Amino acid sequence: MIDPKVVEMQGYKDLPHLALPVVTDPKLSLLALRWVVNEMEKTLPDLRPGRQPHFDTFNARTGRKAPSKVTSRPAAIVEEKPAPVSGGPNLNWTGSSDPPLAKEKELAMEIPDTFPYIVVIVDELADLMQTAPADIEVAIARIAQKARAAGIHLIVATQTPRADVVTGIIKANIPCRIAFQVSSALDSRVILDRKGADKLVGKGDMLYLPPGTSQLIRVQGAMVTDDEIHGLVEHCCKGGQPVFEAVLEDSGGEDGDGGSEEITLRMRPFWKKCSR
Repeated sequence: MIDPKVVEMQGYKDLPHLALPVVTDPKLSLLALRWVVNEMEKTLPDLRPGRQPHFDTFNARTGRKAPSKVTSRPAAIVEEKPAPVSGGPNLNWTGSSDPPLAKEKELAMEIPDTFPYIVVIVDELADLMQTAPADIEVAIARIAQKARAAGIHLIVATQTPRADVVTGIIKANIPCRIAFQVSSALDSRVILDRKGADKLVGKGDMLYLPPGTSQLIRVQGAMVTDDEIHGLVEHCCKGGQPVFEAVLEDSGGEDGDGGSEEITLRMRPFWKKCSR
């Protein structure tokens, strides 16, 4: 969950399903998206040995092991330092030393019996696009293009649907769209490529564009109160506390000449959590 406004997602920060803490710093959001891209790149090659073209067919294949014998997903030892982001901080993406390097080749041969689903939720895309628009756009486009085959799904929301926020590359790779009431027909065209959302009555009234079709559907969103959300989260939290499989941390390094901060991402295998 990525929540730059620090409002909508804070009630879900204790859910045991989270693989990363709720990201509230726009500078760390790029690292969170890169973590998702890394998980996608690790999953897709592992689908090929079983000759399964898709995530669902891999998990539903015949001859699977019993669930109690699921092997842990090997960790990727990543040692990468991308170029500094234009207008943003220097991002150092450093891999974890767990498991030991001596066992890396042995673990690399293991393929888990099943892969879990991963859902990425971005609450306010406009705040992220102000930090590093080119890198955020590329990361979202890569996830939207290839991640569905790896069981990774993306939900992106914004309250300012401008053309420089919801770019053509992002729109082309997100087939399903929902528009609530907007202020102008131009905003409706940015979301749905047509007018109509500017004439909605609000309070959950929305237009839904299913994937694979151009026919809009007008539906009414359900009203969910804060008390209902808190009750549901408390019920889920009875099953345990979150165990984060990747850590986003700010080293706080600044030089005397006004240099940018360095941010480090320590990688740990997400699949070990699901195997447990």
